[in-house]
Amino acid sequence: MKEDLRVQKTKAALFGAFYELLAEKSFENITINELCERAMVRRATFYKHYRDKQDFLIGLVKRFRENFHRIISAGNEKISLVEYFTKYTSSTITHVTAHKEIVRNILDSQMREPFLNVVMQNNYADAVEHINMAASMGLCLSVSTEVAASMIVGGSSLLIVNWFDGGMSIPREKLEEDVKTLIARILEVEKV
Repeated sequence: MKEDLRVQKTKAALFGAFYELLAEKSFENITINELCERAMVRRATFYKHYRDKQDFLIGLVKRFRENFHRIISAGNEKISLVEYFTKYTSSTITHVTAHKEIVRNILDSQMREPFLNVVMQNNYADAVEHINMAASMGLCLSVSTEVAASMIVGGSSLLIVNWFDGGMSIPREKLEEDVKTLIARILEVEKV
């Protein structure tokens, strides 16, 4: 169900304000009061949509996932699984690269593990859905859906976090090419 336009605008204002604040300070030091003031949204409105900052961060992750999916799928209804997951990982790398300070402030906060867990759980569910959809159209993988989804999501998530934590020393193009190679191997079609 599509959200009301006012709700969309409210959430967009909150997300934008949160990004601004996260570029300035750590997650722990951002208060809901200052988030609402920066977004010009009443506290009561914030609590109408979110329980707390953690719930808000989960909403932000879901929004990014939806945006990535929309960008990747636009005009590409016949996109292969390898291409989809490679583009999703590439979009994540682009986002991380463009917002280093924000990513650093999340990963250096108490929200690191909960944030990464939310990202991986949501991406896993998405991966299972995409793999099952491909299987319903005749794709027969060499491994189970759950194993393929776990390897792709867990591997690419850990890879990006380690790459970021390691100062992004591997050239982005090399990283993306290696990810594509590994995803293609994980998604090898069973030989009959």
